[in-house]
Amino acid sequence: MFLLMDQGNSRCKYLLTSSLGKLQVVDSGVWDNEDFEEKVWHKHLGSFKQKGVKRVLVSSVAGNDRKQWFQQLCQEALEIKPQFAESAEMYVSQKLRKLRNSYATPQALGVDRWLAMIAAFERSEGSFVVIDAGTAITTDWVDAQGWHKGGHIVASGHLLQRILLVDTGGIAWSASHDGDLKGEVFGENTSAAVATGAECMLKGYCFQMVRQLAAKSEETGMTLYITGGDAEVMSDWLKEATDELELSFEIDCQPELVLEGLSHWFSMNN
Repeated sequence: MFLLMDQGNSRCKYLLTSSLGKLQVVDSGVWDNEDFEEKVWHKHLGSFKQKGVKRVLVSSVAGNDRKQWFQQLCQEALEIKPQFAESAEMYVSQKLRKLRNSYATPQALGVDRWLAMIAAFERSEGSFVVIDAGTAITTDWVDAQGWHKGGHIVASGHLLQRILLVDTGGIAWSASHDGDLKGEVFGENTSAAVATGAECMLKGYCFQMVRQLAAKSEETGMTLYITGGDAEVMSDWLKEATDELELSFEIDCQPELVLEGLSHWFSMNN
């Protein structure tokens, strides 16, 4: 049994599968990171003790100190040393197609982005875009020949709001006097103004991103794979943008894209 883990900035998702490559999912779930409270994580890991886990495979955006912390915790709870995926210069698919990383230092590309691209690459025969709508929103474009053409990293709506409501004294003070959010398009109190402003910015990003993509790619159709905690709302905004621009882009929500890519990576790189 394989325990696949996607350790993000705010949540940890997992899949328990009996095989790699083509997943045979036995169990899945998610938990909040809880500021990496050791007792909480030890309890979660301990719940897999009787499930026959032989390997723990991890996608983690954390630094080396946090990875070492998790490695020790995993060895204590499961007596297994976890294996961490890393971004690489190239991935060779099951059909022997090549996905190439555009970064001069391949490991500098976030591993969650790399794994999500791998999953989309295995699913797609042509060009595609992967949008991971988490704490940060990442966008990566891969052409039909498997070349990573680059991407974007932008703040999510939650992060934008937190920056304004926590890190700015005047806005935070004003918002502390608000009750319920008032106003749908334009906020009628500070909290609502921040929320509607963040939504407006991200809708604008979706519109501008697909417009630039259509101009740069010169393709009339490609697949936009969406994953992450805010995938559904991002899908709606992207659908609005593609409809308005009359683009025949397919929008495909895949909530387990990073874990799927993690499975492919270790299937092809044991």
